[in-house]
Amino acid sequence: MTEKHFVIILFQDGLQIIPNIWLNKNSTASKWPDFVSNQRYDRAVKNMEEPQPNWVEYPITKIFGTYNKQCYIIFLVTLARRKLKEAEEMTDIDSCTEQEEYFKKSRKIRASKMIDTSSSNSEDQLSEITEFESDLPKVPSNSKIKTDFETNRKLTNKRKGAIKNSHANATEEEISAPLKIWLAHAKERVLRESAKRNENNA
Repeated sequence: MTEKHFVIILFQDGLQIIPNIWLNKNSTASKWPDFVSNQRYDRAVKNMEEPQPNWVEYPITKIFGTYNKQCYIIFLVTLARRKLKEAEEMTDIDSCTEQEEYFKKSRKIRASKMIDTSSSNSEDQLSEITEFESDLPKVPSNSKIKTDFETNRKLTNKRKGAIKNSHANATEEEISAPLKIWLAHAKERVLRESAKRNENNA
């Protein structure tokens, strides 16, 4: 039996911390739980729960490192201290109006930084984790929907081919505009379908 430890891996949609027992034998894919809450996911990772047969397997882009349980605990403590400091700064009763004005003005900047971190490259994400500066991994919004980059690329290429066939003289820019609209609405369609499934299951 192999020794249990934690692994930082890059999925197609971002970095995650998982137990190594969730990886397949050749470390090219990982099982992912179908939990609804982050707390349940955190408990499963912390306790290194065995993967269940109903968990979906997702491909892994890259493995960044392995860490023992002590490193994971240090990461959680550091993250909790950072969150506590932020909360103290935001709720300081004796703060002056200049600080309040600063936080109001910088709210959009802080929000945009959170959005930027999701689109930053994997090296930036790795440095954040190694410095214990990133948040805990998020549970996928719907684990039953398998986001497969290759499938999306094939669908996009089919759509592009269909547009090019019907508009032979169209430029690349004219072809990509409808594709961008189609892809933008694809996420909305998936979320609607997911909501309908959840309503039916409830």
